[in-house]
Amino acid sequence: MRTIMSSEASWTLPGSNKISGKASGIDAVMNRACLIASYGLNFELLNVLVSRDNMPLSLDNTGQRGYSYTG
Repeated sequence: MRTIMSSEASWTLPGSNKISGKASGIDAVMNRACLIASYGLNFELLNVLVSRDNMPLSLDNTGQRGYSYTG
């Protein structure tokens, strides 16, 4: 993923939980992805919207607290 991301990449998730807020920069975005994967994330991609400056995704996500990632 690092090879296709801009150094200015950011990922913003709404809410007030452990994965909420803005992750800025490749390391922060990768750390968030690893944290989310650690919950045994399952997702279905519903929509991809593209504008000049953004690429929001519409997903149906499920995870499991206490899941142990072994990847």
